[in-house]
Amino acid sequence: MYLLARTIGVRVSEFSTLDDLYPKSETKVSDITITDNCNLLESINNEENSYLNNILANLKNMNNNLKRVSSVLRTILINVNNIIYIKDVDQKYVLVSKAFLDNSSLSVDYISKGKSDLDFFPANEAAANTKEDEKIFASGEPVINAERHIPGSRKKKWGIFNKIPILDSEKKMKGLLCVIVDITDRKKQEKYSKILEYAISQSKTTIWVGKGIDLSNSPMLCKEVVYWRSSENSLLGNASEIEKNKYSDLRVKWFQSVSDKVKERLIKEKKKFKYPQTRFYLVTSPFNGNRVWIKERVFFDKDNETFVGLLTEDSDSLKLSFLSRIIESMSNIVVWSGYYDDGGEFYYTYLNNTLETTGYPAEDFLNGKISFDKLTLDAHKELFNYLQDDDRYPISFEFKIKDKMNHEHWLKGNFFKDNKFEESDFTTYFGYYIDVSEEKIS
Repeated sequence: MYLLARTIGVRVSEFSTLDDLYPKSETKVSDITITDNCNLLESINNEENSYLNNILANLKNMNNNLKRVSSVLRTILINVNNIIYIKDVDQKYVLVSKAFLDNSSLSVDYISKGKSDLDFFPANEAAANTKEDEKIFASGEPVINAERHIPGSRKKKWGIFNKIPILDSEKKMKGLLCVIVDITDRKKQEKYSKILEYAISQSKTTIWVGKGIDLSNSPMLCKEVVYWRSSENSLLGNASEIEKNKYSDLRVKWFQSVSDKVKERLIKEKKKFKYPQTRFYLVTSPFNGNRVWIKERVFFDKDNETFVGLLTEDSDSLKLSFLSRIIESMSNIVVWSGYYDDGGEFYYTYLNNTLETTGYPAEDFLNGKISFDKLTLDAHKELFNYLQDDDRYPISFEFKIKDKMNHEHWLKGNFFKDNKFEESDFTTYFGYYIDVSEEKIS
C-alpha cells in the first residue's frame, strides 16, 4: 500500500488506516550532493563504530558530487571489517563494503550500484530485509542494535544491525545506511559457555573466579569472588542454596571452620604466591554441617589479577572413607592419607577410627592437637624419621604408643605413597595403623 501511494502520488492515509509515509526527498542519494546536513550515524553512539563517525565527519565536510564522495567511501568501505550498505529510497543499492561482498561470496569488483536485495540474498531473506528497510523509509525510525542472523550467511553468522535513515537538508528521506557488526565468534563463545555450564552442573566440581589480590592475614586469596558455579548435587552445597548466599560470605563461613593451624598453613602458602597451587583443607559445610575434605586447584592470571579455583571433595579421601567403613566392620584399623608441605610438616587429608586405639578423636589429629609420633614411646620415635625418605617406601614397622588413659598399645604401621595424584603439587601418602597388642601378648 505504501508502494501504491508513492506510485500514484497520494498520501497512504487517504485510502487506508496506515500512517503517512515519511517525506521523501525529491532526489535520490545516488544523484545528489551530500551536504553538511546528512546524519548517517547521529542515532548511533557506539565506540565500536567510531570509525564510522569519522566517515560521517568527512561526509559533512564534503559539498561535491556523489562521484567524489563515492570514491572516498569506496576506499573506506574496502578497508573496514563490518558489513555496510547504502540504499536509495527505491531500495536500490548505492555502495557496499568489501565485507558485504565477501558475505555474499562476491568479488570486490562486483558492481553493486542499482542492485536489489534479491541480487545478494536468498529470496526469503531478501524479502525480509526489503520489508524491514521499507518500514524505515515509511516511518523514519532507525533499527538500533538488533541481534540476528546475517542474511546471505546461511544462518552461520550472527550480527548486530544498525539501520539509519539518511536525510537531506530539509529532513526528507533520501537513503538508508546499514551497518552490521559480525558477532559470530561471540555467539560461539556463548554457546561453548553454555556447554561448559552444563558440563559443570553434571560434575562434582565447583568453579569460582575471584578478582584482586587479598594481602591480609586471611586464608582468602582474592578480594572478591565474582563467579561461583556448583553442581546441583555437589557435596559442597547445591546451586539453589548457594544462590541464596553471597559468594564471599560462603567462603568466610568455610574458613571460619578451619583450624588455626590450617589457617596458618593456608596463609603461608598464599604469601608464597606460587601458582598453580593445590590446597587441601577440612571444612564444615554451612548447608548440611558435614565435615568435608576439600582439594582446591588454584590458577592465577597475573595480567588481570584474576584467580580461578577448581573445588572438589578430595577423591582419595572419598575412596578411603568408603574403604575404611568396610574395614571397620572387620577390625579396629586406622586408615589415613596426607601429604608433606614444603617445610616437611605432615598434614592429614583423611583419618578415621582413632578414638578406640588412642583415646583421641580423629579431629584432634586433623587439627594438629596430637599426633602418632607424640604418642609413641621414646625408644620407638626414631622409626618416624624414615617416613620422609621416599626411597624407603613402602614402609612397614611396629611401635608402641601410650593412649590418652596412659595405656600402652602395640601398633603396626604400613605406609605407601602415590606420585600419580592428579594435578597435585604434592606426593600423596596413605596407609593404615592396626592394633597388634593381642598378637604381641600371645
